[in-house]
Amino acid sequence: MKIEKILFPTKFREFAFEALESLLVLKDAGLRDVVLHYVIPREEVGFVPYGGYLKDEEERLREETRIRFQEWQQALSAHGIGSKIVIEVGDPVPNILALAEKEKIDLIVVGKKKKTGPELSFVGSHTLQLITRSTVPILVSKHMVEYESSGEMVTRLNDTIFQRPLLATDWSEPSSRALELLSSLKNIVDAVSVWKKRAGNGWPAIAKD
Repeated sequence: MKIEKILFPTKFREFAFEALESLLVLKDAGLRDVVLHYVIPREEVGFVPYGGYLKDEEERLREETRIRFQEWQQALSAHGIGSKIVIEVGDPVPNILALAEKEKIDLIVVGKKKKTGPELSFVGSHTLQLITRSTVPILVSKHMVEYESSGEMVTRLNDTIFQRPLLATDWSEPSSRALELLSSLKNIVDAVSVWKKRAGNGWPAIAKD
């Protein structure tokens, strides 16, 4: 499969734009268009006692979002990538899934959840629902990671995420599709490390190139 059209839903969290920038390299692998998507939570503009529907608030949020997206569109255009802005009121998961189907998206790119405590997982409930329900491949972007090395905290930026990917495989059909996707990125991938599962012994400790 080829990645020609990406859906990029965002909540404008930290490093959201940097995550978008990390996708620009996909132009060399066939990327043509990016759909920039923002869902205004229904509760922010919904009916309130004696106030009705907050139409003015919806328009304000739409305009603020449109202005921010226009800056992102300039970065995409500078690299020869087309873009489209979609701003909706509703619930994130069903809106994202519906838009992906409508726009015939090849890849959905979502960000990691906001850190609120000990980070046991970097995906939130919405992302888990998307992964479970989506028929379109999903990339969960984690632009910055912090980890301990030799007693010191180290910060690393994942700005070349496609250069040396790691494929953890159990030889299942989903693993085969992941390999097929990586194969379509041969113009931008230097090497793929494969971490294979051994029958009955779990995952090995060493990845193999």
